Amino acid sequence: MNEPARRTKLRSPLETGLGSQTEISWRRRLDAELGDLAATELKVQASFEEIDAAKVFRDNKDFEYLIQNSPAFVQYLNSYLYFGVRFAAEHLNKTTAPDAIHNERPTALPRPPACKGPSKDELRKDVELFLGLGHTGDMGEALDFLDDYVHHTDAAGKTIVIAAGENAAEDFDLWLRGLLPYAEDAERSQRIARFPAIARGLCQWAEQRYDFYVSLERRQGRDRRVDEWLAAKRVEGNWHARNPVAARCGVADLYWLAKILRA
Repeated sequence: MNEPARRTKLRSPLETGLGSQTEISWRRRLDAELGDLAATELKVQASFEEIDAAKVFRDNKDFEYLIQNSPAFVQYLNSYLYFGVRFAAEHLNKTTAPDAIHNERPTALPRPPACKGPSKDELRKDVELFLGLGHTGDMGEALDFLDDYVHHTDAAGKTIVIAAGENAAEDFDLWLRGLLPYAEDAERSQRIARFPAIARGLCQWAEQRYDFYVSLERRQGRDRRVDEWLAAKRVEGNWHARNPVAARCGVADLYWLAKILRA
């Protein structure tokens, strides 16, 4: 598509409206492909020797074209915190140059330095474990909701995904506080009926990530320190992740963390 079309489509569902199922499917496929690019970049950082990074990213001519020629695509990467994809852009021969007039920064970000501490085997195992964390239970619906989509039952009884609408997040916050027990209109009532599954999914995702990141910190003789921290009263600033793998995987989780924390 041309750049004006990309500017229209590469925006939040809250801005573009409900959209057709075809458009929603297109957007979700795009996000899946960008997630694959970020996962490949994470594997490169973890020294998966069989990956020829330069070939993987430079042979993707569509990716290279968008990085170099589409401000709308670059803005999409920025808005949705696709830092891993911007790390991947550094493998390309050329990237978007800074624009002195508009004060735009380069698309590509300098890739993180090599991890010091974990062995290659540990590093690879940890990244494989992270990338293997699935969206089980109600997680898929919860993450869709964070991404401004909701699951909806149409007139035929089929579950479809639609844009959430402006009031969905506000309704969810009110519901969590017990201030939205019911609604008179049918669409809002259906949305409220799905809130328990969304809440369970968010808790499942948080617990999954909690277990993963805590397991990283137990390395290098820190098991006792971690147990003491878990048993103590939580104090802001009392805990800092020490394992460098946590930072690399955390970059991939930043978008969801930001959405959960309304950041």
